[in-house]
Amino acid sequence: MLFNTSTVAQLLLPASSGTKKAYDKHHLFPANFLKNGPYEYAKDRRANFVCVDYQKNIYISDEDPKIYVAKFKEALGDEAYKTSCTENALPLGFEDMEYLDFLKERRVLMSQMIKNAFSRL
Repeated sequence: MLFNTSTVAQLLLPASSGTKKAYDKHHLFPANFLKNGPYEYAKDRRANFVCVDYQKNIYISDEDPKIYVAKFKEALGDEAYKTSCTENALPLGFEDMEYLDFLKERRVLMSQMIKNAFSRL
């Protein structure tokens, strides 16, 4: 879970969620942030999604990643930010990257994470 100490497994427990899911799929570069820009066609790429808890998704809304990441980074501290990025296969400083460069780099990190997990089976 991005910027969270809970794991996805914890949020999937039946007692955790009630009638509303405790987590949401969130665009790292929000769809409305990319809307009408040069990258609108690529807004729904798999590498642009991450799990966040429901409340954080509402808080982030359509904000520029430079803005919302700075807020979470300040609240979490540098080490927790780095850990969250690593656990979510995000390049450090992704919020400052050009969108297409971000997608390319994140795909590499995601594939490395999958490869590492598969090798442990």
